Parts: sequence; C-alpha cells; structure tokens
Amino acid sequence: MKKILLYGLFLSIVSSCQLKTSKSDIPTIVPANSTTSEPTRVELAPVETVKAAQFGIIFSGGGVRTWAYVNILKELQKYKLPVASVVGIEWGAIVAGIYAQNVSANEVEWELSKFKDIDDWSNFIKKIFEKKSTSNLKVPFGCMSLNLKNQTSYVLNKGQLDALIPYCVSAPGMLKPFSDSIASMSDVAGAVQFLKANGATKIILLNVNTARNGKPLGSGLQSLENQFWIQSNSVLTKKNSGIDEVIDIDINAAITAEKFDQRRDVLNSSLPQAKDQLKKMASKYGY
Repeated sequence: MKKILLYGLFLSIVSSCQLKTSKSDIPTIVPANSTTSEPTRVELAPVETVKAAQFGIIFSGGGVRTWAYVNILKELQKYKLPVASVVGIEWGAIVAGIYAQNVSANEVEWELSKFKDIDDWSNFIKKIFEKKSTSNLKVPFGCMSLNLKNQTSYVLNKGQLDALIPYCVSAPGMLKPFSDSIASMSDVAGAVQFLKANGATKIILLNVNTARNGKPLGSGLQSLENQFWIQSNSVLTKKNSGIDEVIDIDINAAITAEKFDQRRDVLNSSLPQAKDQLKKMASKYGY
C-alpha cells in the first residue's frame, strides 16, 4: 500500500512539470529560405482611354449654295458623327440655326423648303425662328456678325434666333446691312474659339465657295461681289487656321449666291460629293 502511494505521488509530480511547459518554451524552427519582409506591391499604370472626337461645324456663307449643306448633314447623321456645337456665316447661319434646334438634317431641308424669294428674307427668318431661343437648342449655336461702325466681329450666341440671325446674314451684292451689321465672313479665329469653348475637339469647315482651277464663282473676276466671295473664301480655307477638316463642295460656277431659283440644282449636284467626302472622313475617325 505504501508503494502504491509513493508511485502515485511520483506520477503527480511528473504531470505537474509537463503542464508548466508553455508554447513559448517550444523553439520555432524557421526555414532557411523564409523572409519576414512584406510582399512586393506592383503599381499598375492607369489604362488610357481614347475619347471619340466631338465635332464643331463652321457653315460658311454662299447664299443659295448653302442648300448643299442639307446633303452633308444627312451624311453626318448616317455615320453618327457627334456634333458638339455649330457656327454659321451669312446664309450658313440660317442652316446652322435650324440644325442646332434638333440636330436634324430632315428638319433643315423642311424649313429651307419654306423659302420663296430673297426679297422676303426677313419674313422667312421670322417665320422659321419665331419663339426659338438659344437656351433651348440641342447644341450651342453662334453666328458671325461684323459691326460696320466699330469694325468689330462678334459671335452672336445669346437670345432669340429671329432677332440674332439678321445681324449675320447680309452680304455685298445680295442684302443691305442690317442695323449697320453684315456677315463676318473671315473671322475664323472667333468661330473656332466659340466651337472649342462649347465642347468641340475637331473643327470642320463646310465650304461651298471653292473656285477650283481659278474658275470664278460666276459673273467674272471683275465683279466686286465675286472678288468679295473669293477673298473671304481664301481666308476661311487658309491652312493652320484651327480647322481640322474641310468639306469642299464644287458647285456649278454659273450658280451664284443670289440665284435662289436654282436651289434644286444645288441639292442635286452636291449629293455625290457629300457622300464621297463624308464617307472618307467618317472612316478616318472610326465611324
């Protein structure tokens, strides 16, 4: 019995010693190839996104020749080229003003069909732009006006369209100055600045006054009106003027700016040129 008690005491002492051994007493074996440094962080460069071009359009003047813009606008819509803002010069201001309302080529064609006679131009503008304000347009609109008294060019872009546009339409040989103002035909810098300030990243000039191979626009080079158009056109199409693309429509030289009875001829002759040039431009910009 005494031996049994002694043996039990011995087991109790051994057990007590084992319980006092903690995990901290157990050595930790670290592999030779291990490291305690933090994982290396790889900084990834941000992915660059290519933004689609936003087009600003300058509708140059040309009287009846501006009817060619109907076909150009139809091709723009077909290829879904995004238009950010528009500027109109002379009768191009009328086309630009209509287009800015709903960005619709068909609407431009419809409203222009209401034109009857150059002598009634003022009533025509009142009729198609009545109660139309720049604040309600789909895209920003401006038209180029030159004040003859202070010899300053302006981009008119605030207010009622039927009040603004008459200041931008008059041109030598066709309409008398309106309230001492005529169309500002060659202020490219002002037009480009307005378009870029209103979201445009690429500027397109629509030109219907080209005189290729020295061919006059009509009525001969001795005509003061013709000299005016050619001079204005040379400034508009000058390289490095901030214009990225020029759509040149070569219209029959016999169709001068004031011959509004030849509107249908302008539409017919400009169609194949508009199709060809817009197809190339759309492809260039990925449309």
